[in-house]
Amino acid sequence: MDRLVFSQPILVYNQAEEAPTPVYKEELKQDIVKLLDYRIIGEAFNGYIITETGDELVFIDKHAAHERLIFDKLKSQEREQLSQHLLTPIIAERGREDAALLLENLELLDNLGFEIEDFGSGALMIRRLPADMDMGEATAVFNEISQALRVGNRPGSLGKADEVLASVACKAAIKAGKGSDPLEWKPVVESVLSGKVKYCPHGRPVTMRMSKRQLDRNFKRE
Repeated sequence: MDRLVFSQPILVYNQAEEAPTPVYKEELKQDIVKLLDYRIIGEAFNGYIITETGDELVFIDKHAAHERLIFDKLKSQEREQLSQHLLTPIIAERGREDAALLLENLELLDNLGFEIEDFGSGALMIRRLPADMDMGEATAVFNEISQALRVGNRPGSLGKADEVLASVACKAAIKAGKGSDPLEWKPVVESVLSGKVKYCPHGRPVTMRMSKRQLDRNFKRE
């Protein structure tokens, strides 16, 4: 059943410290997380973080906002920062058509943190992955990358490189529809409230705002 989820324990920050250290207060009764000049009230439907700041509520699409945060990080990193070398290469069965498409774009993929080799019969050997990617997502993400390479040059697309990065960011981001650790919400919320993140990589808005005045009107308090 979809529900509002409130975090426990409360995460309390000492604003006087330059690098705040969280202190856990199990005995506190409030069901909110107090952080600086805003507070995270909770999560709705395992997909939307509800935050109060000033005189408004901000509903944040956690997956879309986190995806954009990772996408921007990947774009700003140097090539060596992008990669994690695998001690044991991963063999991905892609089929001949997809494998050929990926091998045609070796230089592009290499610049984005991937290292792959032809393993024959439509299979690829993956030796290096972007640093933010879970190795468990490695095989699945190549489904997305193949599609990204196909649409990358179409009108309205982000271009091949950015479409691939968007695919990586999507796989690495907090998942919608699944519960997540409230500690993961903080960087997402702060990136949105600071104005750093407004849209997902493909241009969808990541927030909806409702003012106290709108709420008051709905309850006929005005």
